[in-house]
Amino acid sequence: MKNILNKGLLAALLGLVGMSASADNHHIALNNILVGGYFDGKWLTPDKMQGPTWLWGGEQANVFYPDGRQDEGTACAIHRDHPDEENGEETANEPDAPVFDIQFPTYRSASYPSHTLVITHEVEWNVMPRKAEKLPPDNAQYKAMAADFLAGRKLPHKRLELTRLQKVDLDGNGTDEVIMVGYAAGGKTPFAMLRQIQQGHVATTMLIEPSDGKVVDLYTADLNGDGRMEVILGTQTRKLIHQMVYTVSNGDANRVIRNSWPVHQRKRR
Repeated sequence: MKNILNKGLLAALLGLVGMSASADNHHIALNNILVGGYFDGKWLTPDKMQGPTWLWGGEQANVFYPDGRQDEGTACAIHRDHPDEENGEETANEPDAPVFDIQFPTYRSASYPSHTLVITHEVEWNVMPRKAEKLPPDNAQYKAMAADFLAGRKLPHKRLELTRLQKVDLDGNGTDEVIMVGYAAGGKTPFAMLRQIQQGHVATTMLIEPSDGKVVDLYTADLNGDGRMEVILGTQTRKLIHQMVYTVSNGDANRVIRNSWPVHQRKRR
């Protein structure tokens, strides 16, 4: 049964949460699953978010779509149960994770799986100050670079395909970084790589390991208002969903959030 607060208690809690919310305190969600938060200058995974840092429902939600569109709505109270369980519906391969719905002013709603990036509470900065440019994934030069990098790490690199290729200036220094997403060995070696200039030389960083699964969500956004854009990745295996946030600064990519949720396996009736 969903952990939905009654209206009276919800109103009281929202008053407290509203007082504590600021540009430095907010939640981050990917595909309507809670990734974590940024509170008082610290990155937090959901297991570290308790009390006023949790989603109670009613928070303002800033929604960003894969095609670059933006919207605003209201976050409903979060729950950990299967989204459709209360309606008697059983759906295979949905996450048993902290999931919440977004209600828009037009009365439509977005719930899992929506493939959106959501930031709750008032956002006082430009979340996407520099737009990512999508490049054709059938780029022979980048495919060769990715294959060489995998081979250098003694990973399978034959039959390599790029599924996503985009460039964006993540740190605002005027030089674009390139994110390469794809797989090799017929899908057995999924990857996400970041290529950037470090002291005049090109460096490649492996953002995920093959065991993390295929990339199903990719965003670049300024999540904490410092002017630098983070890389947000969602990956999935047959059993697990992973969510990761990377900061990019001075040529380094640091993973500041990583969490995993089991894929909810249910047989259809």
